[in-house]
Amino acid sequence: MLSLVASLYVRPQALDNFHLRPWGWIIPAVVAASLIAMPFFHTRERDWPAFLSSSAYIVGTLGGAAFSMYPILLPASTDPRYSLTIHNAKTGAYSMSVGLIWWLIGTALAIGYFTFLYRFFSGKVSLDEDGY
Repeated sequence: MLSLVASLYVRPQALDNFHLRPWGWIIPAVVAASLIAMPFFHTRERDWPAFLSSSAYIVGTLGGAAFSMYPILLPASTDPRYSLTIHNAKTGAYSMSVGLIWWLIGTALAIGYFTFLYRFFSGKVSLDEDGY
């Protein structure tokens, strides 16, 4: 809550997109629900739902920040004309196609790597009789 108050103090127009597009209020609702769900599932020792709740909190918080800033990517502190927006930051079609190809290759490698890791090291850690 403190970070929200500080953000609104520094950038009061952060709520403008929420007023223009009311469906965006789903994002803060997801953040609030995940904040309630995390301790709820944690106290009941339900690890997977608690993990999903914390993931939803992170995604919701970042998504809410992006939604509130759109179409500005990086606001200028001197003059709004100098802000970096989605329109003046775009690149050419060739660069986007090359970037997409490399992104697909990198994402496939990362998914394969983490799938291997999670399967190889699956399960909870338990201590042996010796304490190791």
